[in-house]
Amino acid sequence: MDYWLMWGLAGSALVGPGLWMIWNTLMRPRSAPHAEYVEVEKYQRQYERARILLPWGVYLTRSALYGALFAIACYLGVMNAVVLPEMFIFGFIYVYCAEEDRRDHFTMDYSRDLAQSISYMMNAFQGKESIDNSVRVAAQYSTGAVGEDLNAIMAAREANLRRAQALAPIAEKRNSLYLDGFFETLRVADRMKGVDVMNVLDGQSKVMLDGIKAFKKHLIAVENTRKEVRWAIFGPWLIAGAARWLPTLVSGPSVPLSEVAAFYTSFIGTLFLGAASVISCVGYWQMTRTMRSGIVLGRIPVRKRGQDAAPTGGQ
Repeated sequence: MDYWLMWGLAGSALVGPGLWMIWNTLMRPRSAPHAEYVEVEKYQRQYERARILLPWGVYLTRSALYGALFAIACYLGVMNAVVLPEMFIFGFIYVYCAEEDRRDHFTMDYSRDLAQSISYMMNAFQGKESIDNSVRVAAQYSTGAVGEDLNAIMAAREANLRRAQALAPIAEKRNSLYLDGFFETLRVADRMKGVDVMNVLDGQSKVMLDGIKAFKKHLIAVENTRKEVRWAIFGPWLIAGAARWLPTLVSGPSVPLSEVAAFYTSFIGTLFLGAASVISCVGYWQMTRTMRSGIVLGRIPVRKRGQDAAPTGGQ
């Protein structure tokens, strides 16, 4: 009796919040019959606005694979099918958060390479005061995504497109505050004195390098915190699996089910595991949002009067 009372009290700490989240979800207003199709489109638009590098279709496939692995692992750990749907969804959350980190590192590397390319442009501009020639020289020496973008600019210029037309698609694609400032300098450079162009480019390069240092320090802190969050999420499941299987491994498969194994298959144990799996998903997502608060990677949208600004990737 004491045993069931102990587990009942422990389970109530998870069952209460879990049931509240389930009830809150079920009681939301229902949409039209075609809501499922609309929801998929909505999530895809949100995904694309976040500027995640992984294509939407690849993300779904990879997340489903991770979700299946998490679901199977947790099921084998506790031998209760109630954890399957929640841990399958956890795979999507896990991959999305990992892709956010990869996007952030790409943005940091892109900004660092852009600052290096500006130095190439400044050296070329000192020899010949021509923005197009400076971009051409920088494109020759730049590598990675910055090199691709500069070469695309020169290809557009050789196709007799105006400089603003050549810069616009790249600025929209990258959605970078630093790149917007750099491109604005390129747009107005022909109306500026050579020394002013050099001073502006030098100032932009210094601002980028200072921002990169701060951003890198923040990313390191986020990565260290994420490791702790993973242990906070996966640690209890490892303990739960060990408590389920350790008596069997020690005594052999011929012995009856241990008390923990019997509890996991009971009604209270099912509620306990179901609530724990829901809280794992919600907790990992919320802790990740908290860690990433304050990071601004893309353009900051103009807030219209009476309306909220639309979210941008990385915020």
